Amino acid sequence: DFNNLLQAILGYTELLLSGMDERSPQHGDLKEIERAARRAADLTRQLLTFSRKQRIEPQVLDVNQTILSTEKMLSRLMGDTILITLDLHPDLKTVLLDPSQMEQILLNLAVNAKDAMSNGGQLMFRTDMAVLDDAAAASHPEAQSGTFVRLTVSDTGSGIPDEMLPHVFEPFFTTKERGKGTGLGLSVIYGIVKQCGGWITVSSSTDAGTQFSLYLPANETKGETPVENTSQLADIPPTLPGIGKTILLVEDEPGVRNLAALVLQGAGYKVHVCTGADEAKAIFAKEHARINLLFSDVVLIGQNGIDLALDLRRQIPELPCLLCSGYADDTVRWESIQKEGFHFLPKPYPVAKLLSAVIEALTATAP
Repeated sequence: DFNNLLQAILGYTELLLSGMDERSPQHGDLKEIERAARRAADLTRQLLTFSRKQRIEPQVLDVNQTILSTEKMLSRLMGDTILITLDLHPDLKTVLLDPSQMEQILLNLAVNAKDAMSNGGQLMFRTDMAVLDDAAAASHPEAQSGTFVRLTVSDTGSGIPDEMLPHVFEPFFTTKERGKGTGLGLSVIYGIVKQCGGWITVSSSTDAGTQFSLYLPANETKGETPVENTSQLADIPPTLPGIGKTILLVEDEPGVRNLAALVLQGAGYKVHVCTGADEAKAIFAKEHARINLLFSDVVLIGQNGIDLALDLRRQIPELPCLLCSGYADDTVRWESIQKEGFHFLPKPYPVAKLLSAVIEALTATAP
């Protein structure tokens, strides 16, 4: 429900901003609404990650490549007064980690560092290999022997007082003033690193900066190619041309349904709008020869979107299906989505992401 509300707020705000002159007095107000909604969406993701209900897909990942691909975005985030430097090991092994979680780690550590360097400073990302035997592992209570990719993130900021250092990974603990932090950033990082079999250390002193070292188990599997960084953090074109195809839209939340229909129709698609599976089946029975894509929420009143897609696929096996959901638990049935080759779009999604997901689903090879 919360992600559906955020979807409507963010989507309609995007539409209003796209048609407004930046010099308009209302432009700044809309940007503030957008920023607040995105903060709420980020907080929702962090809560889901912390509660381990966020969908994760561990993949063979090159940490160096992820850092390089997010450097531009992090530089914009840091501003002109903070210098980002990289010291990346040239022969770094890969790790098994969800790419979106790696990006979240980098972003959360960068945000923390920025808040600690109000007068500017330096933020360094360093990678190297760490091989620990039993004796070395005994020096830290959570460490273990083995081969690890070590990511060290250090800043020249105000540091963390000694009495607060033991508590930094506790949920909802924050050294920031009220309203400036959720207290979830570091606990989320701690949970992600622990989940993949690693651990994290921190050293800091007042006015001398802070250093976080993340130990991630090295992937020893041979022959697997690291996944390229996803386009989650990439700039997506604000509009995509419609290609005159017909979409069967099924969504039971009025605000999200109206928004999706408006965006898709504005891009040139013909859209049949339905509030549930029964209505969608009735339209499909009449119009199936002219319907090019099913775009459905997963969680619907009555039959869910996955079973609806399966029913329609029995009639037209090659029908492209794009499913979406604001849920992140077993309700979504990830295995079924992957097995059947359905495309998936998590809520809340930007308007441009919806359009690009539709293009991808329509142009993908039929199952």
